[in-house]
Amino acid sequence: MHGSTSAAPEEPTGSYREAEKDRFEKRWKLQITNTAQFDDFNWKRTIGIGSFGRVVYATHKRSNRGFAIKILNKSTVVQMEQVERTLMEKRILQSVNNKFLIDLRFVFKTNSNLFLVIPFIPGGELFTYMRNTDSFADDQVMFYTAQVVLAFEYLHAMDIVYRDLKPENVLLDCDGYVRMVDYGFAKRLGSDKKTYSFVGTPEYVAPEMLLPNQRKAGYGFSVDWWSLGVFVWELKNRQTPFAGDSLFQVFDRIVRGKYSLPKDWDAVLVDLLKKIFQVDVAKRIGCGVSGSKEIKDHAWFAPISWKMLYEKKMAPVFLPQCSNADELSNYMHYEEKPLRETDQEEYAQLFQSF
Repeated sequence: MHGSTSAAPEEPTGSYREAEKDRFEKRWKLQITNTAQFDDFNWKRTIGIGSFGRVVYATHKRSNRGFAIKILNKSTVVQMEQVERTLMEKRILQSVNNKFLIDLRFVFKTNSNLFLVIPFIPGGELFTYMRNTDSFADDQVMFYTAQVVLAFEYLHAMDIVYRDLKPENVLLDCDGYVRMVDYGFAKRLGSDKKTYSFVGTPEYVAPEMLLPNQRKAGYGFSVDWWSLGVFVWELKNRQTPFAGDSLFQVFDRIVRGKYSLPKDWDAVLVDLLKKIFQVDVAKRIGCGVSGSKEIKDHAWFAPISWKMLYEKKMAPVFLPQCSNADELSNYMHYEEKPLRETDQEEYAQLFQSF
């Protein structure tokens, strides 16, 4: 859906970022609806299931290209009070244009369902690889985390807070690089750069989402940098730093910033994590005036060439098994269920802009 853009520099500069923001704004304002229809695709199998729908692999009949299609049932979206977030997700998908993020290729709806067509990423979820190994080596954790930093840097420049970082939402392409998916909790912030809702995966949420006074005052991009620390920890340790026996215990540990660092972890990594896990947002790395630069300049990322990484010229630390662009073996099998469709269009007014 994206038109051609001017060539990007090796790493975004101020002037390029401003131009990219302009292009984002133009895409954001577009009224994009019904750019395909159900019968344009050969539907294969489910490759993922979420809280509000499922993701199905399908091939586009005209181009024969494979896509992942997120299907959301209108009634479920309405009952779960997710209409606003669903429309926000669609607008973010149609507007972003970044090497480490998924974007929208087609969108359409039927009487009862909504369809978001996005690129199919054959390598599968980073979570799958994490689950099948004792732990990732430091260079693996650093390689994947650095790309998330670049994705966050772009999103924040476009005024978007992501709010749902976790290994399940980070996919590996055949080149070994990451693509972040699922903008169901992402939100574009207004001029005050604040939002107030409690969303996300419990063990990844930041203290400012949980502390009543802080949430009442609003929070912004700081929650993404907190989640980056949890992400690093989980990749290293296969569990999160604030894990507990109950949600109350998890949240209590988060708001108190209580965690136990393994004694054998690299001191430079420990320093980064301590600077991330600051309950006081004003003291948290990444939340100052220099933003992401603070994190990129930290000593733990010293081996990363940000320019080479942005251009995908760094050697990947791992290559998924991808015999072709339609490789499905890296995705789990799920029970297939028929789509529910009604004879009459449901919630036409609510989803008019979808």
